Amino acid sequence: MYIATTNTDKIRLMQSVLDGYGYTLIPCDPGDGEQRMPVGYESAAIGKVLAARDTLQADDIPILGLDSGYEFESMHGFPGPLSGRALRNNLFDLNQLTAGSTATVVHCTAVLWHNNCGVFTHADNRTVVSRTLESSQLPMTSLLEGPQNALALCVHDMNQWLEKTRQTNARIAKEMA
Repeated sequence: MYIATTNTDKIRLMQSVLDGYGYTLIPCDPGDGEQRMPVGYESAAIGKVLAARDTLQADDIPILGLDSGYEFESMHGFPGPLSGRALRNNLFDLNQLTAGSTATVVHCTAVLWHNNCGVFTHADNRTVVSRTLESSQLPMTSLLEGPQNALALCVHDMNQWLEKTRQTNARIAKEMA
């Protein structure tokens, strides 16, 4: 399966989540696919897989795109889908976070295969812990306590979708033979 990122940390994370499903990830640069889409988790994930498909010029192997973000209650949901850009560009101060407040961690995966696209979004509600970190001490997950199931649920849903798509494609091929 292709993964529409060259970020080695994301590739390593996704490979660890996908290990039980038998997929091996092949990195593919999505270019500016995310920036060409409206701001949002789903549109970012879809933009990445579409850009990767254009680069690869193939649809016989699934292409996985993902986006995630942090929505902090004490910051009225900011930075949300802009989390990566906000962190890279120091658009907010981590010390603005209120210990004990809720943080929603959203994960969205999109998979494109044979011109069909499945999109799966899940979120974990976590709690901001009392310690603070400097932006150089990311990942942000170090600031949060609570469940971390959303990404695994996205991958589970994606795998079910791929299996259904595989069965549908096989049925159609058999009917056309």
